[in-house]
Amino acid sequence: MDEASLVRQLVNWLPFILILVVWFAYMRRVATRQGSMAEIGREKTEAVRQNTEVLKALLAKLESQSKQ
Repeated sequence: MDEASLVRQLVNWLPFILILVVWFAYMRRVATRQGSMAEIGREKTEAVRQNTEVLKALLAKLESQSKQ
């Protein structure tokens, strides 16, 4: 295999290699975003849980005041 045919083969494979590199970079970005979205979801779930507890306490307080 001479040098010219090697260069020709590399040039022929170049689009495929570029597509793989772009795809890999995109997938890493998506994976990072999914991780941060999962963390946001956990934070929001905890906030809803805390708000529910506060609301239950407030409703209990209001019911006890209305019975008096």
